[in-house]
Amino acid sequence: MSRQDGTHSAQGTQFAAVFPPGKQGFVCGTDYWIGQSDSRSEVFRIDVRPTANLEITSLTYHYPDYTGNIVKNPHALQDTAAFFDRIRGRKQVKAYVFGHSHVWKRLRKNDIHLVNLPTTAWRFDPSQPYAWVLARLRDNGMDLTLRSIDPEHPKHDEVVKLDWR
Repeated sequence: MSRQDGTHSAQGTQFAAVFPPGKQGFVCGTDYWIGQSDSRSEVFRIDVRPTANLEITSLTYHYPDYTGNIVKNPHALQDTAAFFDRIRGRKQVKAYVFGHSHVWKRLRKNDIHLVNLPTTAWRFDPSQPYAWVLARLRDNGMDLTLRSIDPEHPKHDEVVKLDWR
């Protein structure tokens, strides 16, 4: 354990805090209290959850063909049907996340989430946001928060909850 001393900025009160050493931080729950002289606060608890694991086994560039008609969409993944046939039976596949089509869109195919990331540069449809997506993993899914470059866009701060199959 390492000791960190400091001064509370609002009232100038001295305090001491003990934190785990190194870059790993807390690896298990801990109880703590705040004390000064012979006074001590109630006991507080910090609970630590294990980090969610995400295994990436495949990385692709192209988006799937939504229409099923490659002639209408020559830039889409040419073997979309074969690709989904291959991943459908793999229960470890929870989502297929892709971009390149400049559209913020979520679909589901065979219980696999399809997440089309928004553009940050060029829009073909003015109703689409210039945005990025914050992903937070849960034990049983993932929450996606759209962060529009324009905070006035109606989709800004939209949260999409994906539950795993």
